[in-house]
Amino acid sequence: MEVGNRIREERDRANLSQEGLAEKIFVSRQTVSNWETGKTYPDVQSLLLMSNLFGVSIDSLVKGDIVAMNEELDRSASRMKTLAGSMTGLLVVSIAGAAYFLVADSVAAAVVWFVVFWAASMISAYAIERIKKAHNLQTYAQIKAFMDGEPVPDDAESSMPAWTSSALKALAGAAFGLVLAAICVAVWTFLAGGLS
Repeated sequence: MEVGNRIREERDRANLSQEGLAEKIFVSRQTVSNWETGKTYPDVQSLLLMSNLFGVSIDSLVKGDIVAMNEELDRSASRMKTLAGSMTGLLVVSIAGAAYFLVADSVAAAVVWFVVFWAASMISAYAIERIKKAHNLQTYAQIKAFMDGEPVPDDAESSMPAWTSSALKALAGAAFGLVLAAICVAVWTFLAGGLS
């Protein structure tokens, strides 16, 4: 991505240190450093503040990056779609297999089957989150929308640390899986009691 080089050039032209730029656009010096080294990508608000401060258009700051962002969004969307399909398939297999073992009167096998395939589906969900984080996909999508004159999608997770967001998603997935397993066992117990 070229935006890091453009920020460094404009910052040098304005005779600003990384600390000085950070103060003017309300971010940390480390954030500016991460932008300039390509570790992260500035969000739309930061790009707007920098374009205003430097007296340049956002187009000139992200020049060359829009094509790369579009390509990355397309590649990542394809990978995430594949992973989402695998996650859904694994969940269906976990439920179908658990139901089969319950019908065969093997509650232990049903629980083990369900947990193994449910855990595999959660690995796919985790991989999707890693792709989004590794490639700044939320930021790319926001910048692309802004550049296309479309409404900028909200980043609801930006107010919480990344580990908190991932932990909450993992906890929600675990809770869903456990509730689903409990429902399957309860239904089986009810049906087994009614068949006796």
